[in-house]
Amino acid sequence: MPKLRKIQVAALKELFNFGTENCVNDSICGKEYLDYKEQQRKNASLSALGLINHLVYLLGEDICYNDFLDQLWSWKPKQDVCELGKAFQLICKHVLSTFHLVHRSMPMYIMNHERTFFCENIIPGLLSLSKTLQFIEFKWCEAEYKSTKSLYLNTGDYDGRATDTAKNIDALGYLKTQNNIELVVVESSSGMIKENTTHTIEDTIKTLECNVAALRKEASHYNNATLETFKKLSTYGIQVIKTNVVLSKTSMVNKDKWKHVQIRNAQIPTTWNDRLLLLEYLELLATLYIDLVYSQEVQKKLVQERVNVNKPSGPLVESVIH
Repeated sequence: MPKLRKIQVAALKELFNFGTENCVNDSICGKEYLDYKEQQRKNASLSALGLINHLVYLLGEDICYNDFLDQLWSWKPKQDVCELGKAFQLICKHVLSTFHLVHRSMPMYIMNHERTFFCENIIPGLLSLSKTLQFIEFKWCEAEYKSTKSLYLNTGDYDGRATDTAKNIDALGYLKTQNNIELVVVESSSGMIKENTTHTIEDTIKTLECNVAALRKEASHYNNATLETFKKLSTYGIQVIKTNVVLSKTSMVNKDKWKHVQIRNAQIPTTWNDRLLLLEYLELLATLYIDLVYSQEVQKKLVQERVNVNKPSGPLVESVIH
């Protein structure tokens, strides 16, 4: 699980309200975390997309390995499945096909390098997500995080020689809009066998910093939008630790504070016989998928408020970003 030391939590509590498995310092965020935990237990996202029942059938014991792909790709959407569900069904097919391929044979050597598990199990789902949605795109392997770079330049009086180096991200998802907000930070913190706790902590802090930097940068584009609408915009973090994948999101509370809540947690199976566990990962991807679609709608509303088409009322973003 993502981790922070007690001294780090104490330092960050002035900036963040946390609602995660390892840290709850705010009752509202704590309740949100418990609500998301209950939603995960019920596979709420997959159920909302109308896909849960057939996925349970596909991943059950009745379908053998050799028949799996034929059964998977002959899966047709039911008439009552919405368009979002039909699109995510295609994502499921690609994720499950890759899992089937990975487990075609047992590896001769099991490596603990963080990139091995990441490339085989995490990248295919994110790639399928981006190609299906089309309004989000991922950059891979040490992608430069431009939002932190911009903030470093600002705080360093635009003297590039005196600023910190930009953060590099294992996988970085950004919306293909006029601002290209860096919406999803993905960090692989360890190999599948052994965790490097120091690396885990560093990646947890990096995710928090990058999520806030993206929101601060995005706020600068919407001075005339309402604070109420901007607070609906979230940035997302995915952290991979051994075979565990955690999805969290960050949003603004007020000018001095941010909210960071864990919304899904999944364990990716390492053998074909444990394939039913993939439901957890598909639920995580479905939750991210639904949230990204919602983020696009929030972005559209922010643009409308910026140009005064959707006439804003109430406090504006400019009241908190200066």
